Amino acid sequence: PMEIELGIVSSVEIDGTTCKARVQMTTRGNAVSPPLFVVQMGTHENKSLWLPKVDEQVVFVLTEQGKSGFIFGAIYSKRDETHSDLQSETVSGTVFADGSRVFFDESTSELKVDARSKVTVTADTEITATVDSCQIKVTASEIIAKKGTTQVKVAAKVSIKTAAGSLFTILDNILTAQIAETHGTPLGPTTPPLNVAAYAAEKVQLALVMEA
Repeated sequence: PMEIELGIVSSVEIDGTTCKARVQMTTRGNAVSPPLFVVQMGTHENKSLWLPKVDEQVVFVLTEQGKSGFIFGAIYSKRDETHSDLQSETVSGTVFADGSRVFFDESTSELKVDARSKVTVTADTEITATVDSCQIKVTASEIIAKKGTTQVKVAAKVSIKTAAGSLFTILDNILTAQIAETHGTPLGPTTPPLNVAAYAAEKVQLALVMEA
């Protein structure tokens, strides 16, 4: 009959069709096993991958003929102790060899991602991040940041809106007032300022980079 055993991984084999590892069988005089299948969470439509590291202690079983078998997973022991971040029944996650961490703590409802290098998130349509009343949405055409009634949108043009109104509208109104401004003299109002053309050009430039 097949028996569940403990062993130490001596080598790992992976290609496009299989994931296997050889185990130094401590209960069999440290003989090395044939390549053993490493059990995965999914291999058909939903695909996952976990491979033990060389020198990792695993649980395995050999077929009755001893020519094949299966590795079910690794175990913690005095040889391989748990990480300090993973010593609670409320915590699920992974701490990688370089110190990067991904774990969820049920007691605090915190999902933590801590990468030693960089984090890359890719989406075909939209990425949205929300913290309380703050939200950032990224699409292929624009980035929108919102908090309450304040919104900043970056697209082909920039838009900044608050409860008091649009920054574009405020600036456009200022330039419009400058163009129409006249100055009183003892002889009556003067013509509009001599730099009307400059103000008009600024209105055009504003419309090129901002919108209401």
